[in-house]
Amino acid sequence: MPLMIADVHSEISGNITRLRREKAFTQEQLAHEIKYSQAFINQIETGVKDCNIEQIYKIATALDCSIYQILPDFKLDLEDNHDD
Repeated sequence: MPLMIADVHSEISGNITRLRREKAFTQEQLAHEIKYSQAFINQIETGVKDCNIEQIYKIATALDCSIYQILPDFKLDLEDNHDD
């Protein structure tokens, strides 16, 4: 089964949650560090919202990790199945 962009977002959400917990940060503490709301962090971690590259950099910096620890390490199926 090909990987879809939703799989990427799900992996990012899970990685952020895992890394935050490993650093013993609450959602509120992480939110404070990157100047976003706790609700926003919760929405990212639960997959309600997707985060952009700037937000990923801010989260990685706050968690003292590489963005590569947040981004998934797999390839998407980029086959074009659209009728143009």
